[in-house]
Amino acid sequence: MNSLKTEKQTYRILIAEDDFEQFNLLKEIILSEFPDADIVHALNGMRAIEILRKHIVHVVVSDYSMPEMNGLELLVLLRAANITSPFVLITGNINAEIVKSAWRAGATAMLDKPYELENVKNVILSAIKSSSYNSIRAYGSTLSERLIQVELHLPERVVNHAIIECDRQGISLSEHVASLLKKDANRTQA
Repeated sequence: MNSLKTEKQTYRILIAEDDFEQFNLLKEIILSEFPDADIVHALNGMRAIEILRKHIVHVVVSDYSMPEMNGLELLVLLRAANITSPFVLITGNINAEIVKSAWRAGATAMLDKPYELENVKNVILSAIKSSSYNSIRAYGSTLSERLIQVELHLPERVVNHAIIECDRQGISLSEHVASLLKKDANRTQA
């Protein structure tokens, strides 16, 4: 597994792209500049959600036009779940409405197809620099963990403490919450 390494962390870049040719081109461009990057592929926004439920992703690069869930819908969902990973939206049909919606939703950058090699490298480097744990906690957060926070209406500090404790114990936040709920149910029955 390739990993883009800096002094403090390893980076995983998710590319959500339904066109294999475009995915391979993006992957090749990124790996030519960042040979240790861990590139993860999602064929559509729904698959990207599945990946983000299980893995920490430091940068998301997504095509706008994909089946099941487009890139803008993916971005909106991630921001609603408080996932602040830098998000690069790519489109071959850029227009003012898409640009305005993407910026409002919290896109970090936009790329127009066809790609210019240097432009892709600069945008990815900028996204990586902006993710340097200013927007991603050192102990990480998967989409499932953020959705638990949103669904249970927990303050972020409570979730942060729980995630640190889970990391210490080597369990996921989902497992931790399930065990707490089970303990609570047992106490209620007693």
